[in-house]
Amino acid sequence: MSDLRKNIHRYMDIKQIKYYSDLLVMIGKELKVSNPYTFAEKEKSNFSKMLKEERPLKHEYIIPLEKIFGVSMARLMDDGAYALPLNKEDMPYVKGFRYYAYKDDSNLYENEFEKTMITNEGYPTICNSDEFNKMFLDYVVEYRSINALRFLLHKHNLKPCFGSRNSYQIDGRYNIFTTMDNQLLNMAIQEDDVELFDALFNPFETCIAYRTAWEQLRIELETYEFILNSDKVFNSLFSPKSLPYKYVNNGIVGHDDEYIELLNPFLTECLNYALSRLDKHKERAKQILNFGVEYNKRVLEKSGIDFNSLQVRKYGNVYFGGEYELITNIIFPEYSIDDPELIEIYKKLTLPKFIRRA
Repeated sequence: MSDLRKNIHRYMDIKQIKYYSDLLVMIGKELKVSNPYTFAEKEKSNFSKMLKEERPLKHEYIIPLEKIFGVSMARLMDDGAYALPLNKEDMPYVKGFRYYAYKDDSNLYENEFEKTMITNEGYPTICNSDEFNKMFLDYVVEYRSINALRFLLHKHNLKPCFGSRNSYQIDGRYNIFTTMDNQLLNMAIQEDDVELFDALFNPFETCIAYRTAWEQLRIELETYEFILNSDKVFNSLFSPKSLPYKYVNNGIVGHDDEYIELLNPFLTECLNYALSRLDKHKERAKQILNFGVEYNKRVLEKSGIDFNSLQVRKYGNVYFGGEYELITNIIFPEYSIDDPELIEIYKKLTLPKFIRRA
């Protein structure tokens, strides 16, 4: 008999749960299935095989089992824990990362989770991994806990660590991690939450160091698919921002009071993705190109620099004097356009004289 099975039997005895089917009904109620009794009958054979270690324990069973027995899964799976002494009258359920992510209740985050985030010594427990070597943000991804992200953003100023795909900062000093690259960003996009999208990955910051940070981030293609299928997030990409010239072009003197207008670079990347999948996203590609007709002309003329002295490169970055002084970015498709209607729009795009697509 496996240790897990022995432990389960022991706690079933303590809780006076006679049969697996009774335990499965309780699990079904915790999972809020429509019919716990049908669920129990269907899962009885699978559950028996899980306890015999013929199949892995289903992840969704962890929280219900912890709640039913009042102990952590680490204790349930610990070798020999079935033989340890136990006080029947004192079996508190210790809530951990999984519980809060699983519940994803804003009130629980505010009233309970908040109190456990920082130890008496001032160290954030949210930076720790649990007994399964998983971080809180890993469970946020697994359970799609969007309220957790909103809580961390509004209460603890959640933001990405520059140049990282899985490291985030809270309270301006603590780093928290997830092992799942880009998945928090994808969650925000699928939720169509612009505020979270901007907080989890601020591409305007990345404008400062395109040649290093953007490549390091390696945004997955599915991220662009999610953006093109969203509404609010996609439309938010059309709003440019002004950043201080000296902030963008570190080391170039002068221009102390000047600002550079920059588009969200995701827009050009979404254009290239859409152009490669016109069967699904032609209308989005058309929308971006039409926007570029007016935008490119306006922003390039606003620079006051002779177009013959400008060069457009990867990500639509426009440089003056080679590739050192970034003056703006524009709509610039790198993917080839074969559609006749889109070609006609492309011909109307205002572009610098020198074009480098590599």
